[in-house]
Amino acid sequence: MSLKRNVLEHFKRDELLDAVDRFELEVGDRRVREGLVDALAGSRRTALAEILGDLSRDLSSLTLPTALISSYRRFCCRVSN
Repeated sequence: MSLKRNVLEHFKRDELLDAVDRFELEVGDRRVREGLVDALAGSRRTALAEILGDLSRDLSSLTLPTALISSYRRFCCRVSN
């Protein structure tokens, strides 16, 4: 499973809907959380850093495993260099 999908799995449905709308992605049923995750995780237009940057809450408030947060931070450092 990709890092992007792992992180998206921890988002609330409303946050996923906001991201789907922001990136203008097509989703079969907007009520189904898994479909929202699939659309965002499968889209090449949506970078994880962009999705996280637009959220109203910061990364530290997510209840993500510490290893996942560390992986994301390492990923961001590699991308920005």
